Amino acid sequence: MERDIIFQFLQYQKHNFFLALIVLKHEIINMIKLPVFIVFISLYCLNTLGFGAARDFHSKNGQKINGTIEKYFEDGDVLLKRTKDKQLFRINLDIFTE
Repeated sequence: MERDIIFQFLQYQKHNFFLALIVLKHEIINMIKLPVFIVFISLYCLNTLGFGAARDFHSKNGQKINGTIEKYFEDGDVLLKRTKDKQLFRINLDIFTE
């Protein structure tokens, strides 16, 4: 009888230990999620600003300019910065294809 009580007590303790381990594991995972998320979002933003902002613009006559739009003007022009030499161009959007 005494053995059964001790065995049940040990089983109960073992069960509580595993429950505590599961809860602790989830708490640690939740504590790690936010910093990892912040790091990945920061890296994504830096990558987008540094490399992903430039794109190819194709004109109706077949020429291609790789660059970024710096400014939009009210008359339909844009200020385009060419990627390879950082030269600025004011170009009317009508010359580009869709």
